Amino acid sequence: MPAHTPATSKDYYWMGAGGVKSATGPTCGSWDTTANWIVKVAGTTNGGNFSGDGYYFAPADRTPQGGDKVWFEYQVTQAAIGIGVTMPNDNLRTGGWNGTSWEAARVAGLTGGACSIHVEPNYDYPIGVTTGYGIVVNADEVRANNDSNYEVVFGANAAAAGSSLGYVLSTGTHSLKIENSTVHTIELRKSSYLNDTGQYGNFDGHGNTYNHAINILGYASGRFTHIAGYGGSGGYIPYVNIAPAYRDTIKIDVDINKLSVAPSGTQTGHYAVVDPVSLYSSASNHRRSILTLVQTPENDTEWGQFIGTKLNNPVAIHCGCTFSNHVFGSGSLAVGSEAANDDEIVVVDGTITSNCKVNTIHPDNPSYDLFKIGDSHGNTIEGYLVTDDQGDAEFVFSRGHYVKAHFGNVDDSSSGMVSQSGGK
Repeated sequence: MPAHTPATSKDYYWMGAGGVKSATGPTCGSWDTTANWIVKVAGTTNGGNFSGDGYYFAPADRTPQGGDKVWFEYQVTQAAIGIGVTMPNDNLRTGGWNGTSWEAARVAGLTGGACSIHVEPNYDYPIGVTTGYGIVVNADEVRANNDSNYEVVFGANAAAAGSSLGYVLSTGTHSLKIENSTVHTIELRKSSYLNDTGQYGNFDGHGNTYNHAINILGYASGRFTHIAGYGGSGGYIPYVNIAPAYRDTIKIDVDINKLSVAPSGTQTGHYAVVDPVSLYSSASNHRRSILTLVQTPENDTEWGQFIGTKLNNPVAIHCGCTFSNHVFGSGSLAVGSEAANDDEIVVVDGTITSNCKVNTIHPDNPSYDLFKIGDSHGNTIEGYLVTDDQGDAEFVFSRGHYVKAHFGNVDDSSSGMVSQSGGK
């Protein structure tokens, strides 16, 4: 069958291994090898056989590039429609945007723009590699929907140029890894099939620049979610929203404009507890900055509504950190075990209501005393405004902690000031 890239169809399907079972060598798993791809064509095959769905597959005459749709799908052998062997015939491991073919087209001013990538639910195979350079793509969208224990990995090439990704949607049970790349929006919506039988659904992002938002929603957050890198707007990720029905370990190592965290549910087995959203810093000063932290009072999901308590919406701080504003509707804010003795944690301003707990005591270091509420000592405008009408908002202070309380309106000259030092 001759190669055919129809003008009306730019749907590329990964075959691998040159479409021949015996194919081996470094190009059999490369994006940049034309023979590894087939295209979907509307109509009848050259042999006169007609597909019941009105399409057939033909060898591509180039690799997928800008404007193309790229599909990863399991298909059994169907010779009548151009699938000579079960696909994929080999795993996609290397190449892409900065590979020879795509990059040459970009330099020549041809089709070097963004493609789109779709991983179908039945694709139970890895994409990319966990070590080395792996797959580097320029995609305006990536939709990974596969129920698989394998990873989907995007990274950087030998010249340290990373992938450029627009909207990334990750569902199913596969794991997703993105390294040293630029990302606009990531949405993690892990499947309800995520369970305790080895399907993990991790997200691991290191060295990335995030330009817009990270949304962690769906059934579960995945067993392990690690967000590390840089914000694309003045160094801050504009928005991180964490509101899954059930929460696993989430580690954040990047500055954020607005971090919103919603309560999660518990059930038997792995989700018997709600793991905290944990803040870390790999920066040289071991600090992070969160301009606004919102811990919401409730979370509406398709698996039920979760009302916030002091236990089901925890945030732990394992580094120095400044929260310019804390809108505290439920949960706990606490010092993490990896916070160093000289890591200053500051909540400049905020509001707190019922079902909330602020714990300034280091769990492993009784001498830690650098959790501060209010940035400027003596400023009664800063600090927490307590709006609790149930009387259960809780503050746990370290020994020797200085506390200033202002009762009534800040403009009320008759309101009292109380200062104290001592134990909890």
